[in-house]
This record gives sequence, structure tokens and C-alpha cells, in this order.
Amino acid sequence: MEQLRGMNAKKMFQKVSLSDNDFMAWMQQVGLISASKKCSCGGDMALRSKGSAGGRRWVCRNSWCRKKKGILKGSFFENTKLAPQEVFQLSYYWCRGTHTVSEIQFDMRREDGSTIGAEAIVDWNKYFRDVCAEFFVKNPMKTGGEGKVVDIDEILLIRRKYKGGHQVKEQWTFCGIEYGSARCFLVPVENCSAATLLPIIQEYVLPGSTVISDLWAAYGGINNLPDAYRHLTLDYSIHFVEPGSSTRKITAESTWQKFKHSHRCRYRTQRTMLLSYIEHFQWRHLFAGDDAMYHLWSQICSLYPLE
Repeated sequence: MEQLRGMNAKKMFQKVSLSDNDFMAWMQQVGLISASKKCSCGGDMALRSKGSAGGRRWVCRNSWCRKKKGILKGSFFENTKLAPQEVFQLSYYWCRGTHTVSEIQFDMRREDGSTIGAEAIVDWNKYFRDVCAEFFVKNPMKTGGEGKVVDIDEILLIRRKYKGGHQVKEQWTFCGIEYGSARCFLVPVENCSAATLLPIIQEYVLPGSTVISDLWAAYGGINNLPDAYRHLTLDYSIHFVEPGSSTRKITAESTWQKFKHSHRCRYRTQRTMLLSYIEHFQWRHLFAGDDAMYHLWSQICSLYPLE
């Protein structure tokens, strides 16, 4: 798996350009598919050529059994209709997040002129977002703690307006980001009342944190929560922290603006995509960078262990 660290476009293209057998051998070496297999009869299986069909498959070594299994059996690639190289390449584009569907189709055009359908690309992007969702289910995001600072804010993602003769409901998202790290949380909310926001703070911000917010009245109860928080407020109209505090003004506004812009570019105002995209954004905020492919495939192998 360590070979996936620092996976850039040049390295990715080198791998997906390997012959089918060499690419399969590399995936076994990395740990993306099984390097050994047991038959249901209890015997060991060996990789054997499919002959004129090309490729290899697992065959039971017991002469009285000889059961066969596909080389991708029991892996994340098992049921795909795409070549494993294409799935791997799609995962790279998803991690980078810089290519449109049409650009991916152009880059992945095959020698015969055909390419991957747009629907297949959208489906695989969803599968990778599902990995994000499962990761955060198993690893709930917590921010702050003793000596840590968490900036909280509420952002209006979808403004109230009339569209096609009916009113589009506002959509607020409550956010928090821990300074000095990539840890953050984003939670869709129906409203920004104290009854809504304070329980979310208790769920996502660890006791002992310094919590920085604007002067929104709902935050007035933070100091009264059972968990011990230090609450500081920012008056954005004068750009200073409340009197008596030496804490410098640091906000997460740029992070949330990126979130709003990205969501609108990808999904416009599709409310059904909001939670999925929030998890996607959080994942990128934590893991985007040189080792994004390593993190994605490590999580895939953890969520879908090889059989």
C-alpha cells in the first residue's frame, strides 16, 4: 500500500499502461487484490492462465476439485464491468477533483476510440463518496480538546427563492474547523436556534476547547453547557475579538466559501446531494494532497477486506 503514497499523474499512467497480467501482479503486491486464495474445499488455489481467453484465474490445486475463481473475486473490483486499470484511473481523478466528466472521458479514450460512459463515471464517483461516508461512520469527526481552538459558523448554502412557481426552502449548514489541523465538521440544519446548534457543539467539539464564534445569540449558551468550553466571540463589524481577550482573529471563512462554491459548481442546489457532498468535502479537507490515493485505497481495503 505504501507504493500509493505520492501517486501523481505520471506514476498513475505508468501503472495503468502495464499489461493486464503485470497490472494484476502489481495490485497483488500493493494489496488491492488477493495474493493467495483458499478453495471452499480447503485446498490452496493457484493462478493459472485462461488460455486463449487471456488473463488469469484462481484454480484449486486439488485434482479432484479444480474449482475456479476469478482473480478479482473477493475484492473491491469484483463486480465491475470496467477494466481494473480504468477503475484505478477513475479513483485518481476522483482524488484530484480537478477533472470534469468530459475531460475524464477524453483522457480515458481507448485505442479503438471508445471511452467510458458518463453514467459510469458518475456511478464510480458515487462509490468513492460512499467510502467517505463509511469512513466517517466508523470514525466520527471530533474537533478541539484541551488547548485547541475551534471556529464555528453557520452558512446559508441555499437561499430562499421562488423557482418554477414554488418556493425553494433555505438550507443552512453548521460548521466548525480546528485551527492548526484539517479536522472539521459540517452538519445540515433546519434552523440556527440554540436548541439546534448547542447539541451539535457538544457532539463534535471536545471538552476543554476554546470555541470562537460570531455574536449570533444562539451561541450565548455555550458557557452554560455541561462540557467545559471557553467561548470567545468575534464582532465582524469591527474585526476584533471581544474585549479582554488576546486571542487573534482567525476565521474559517475561506474554508466555508470553498465549500459553498464547490457545492454550487458540482450540484447547484440539489438538496439530496448535500449530505454526500459534505462527507466528500470533509474527506478532501482531511486527506487531499500527495497521499490521497494511499488514504482512499487504505480505507477501501479496510471497509472491504479481501476475502
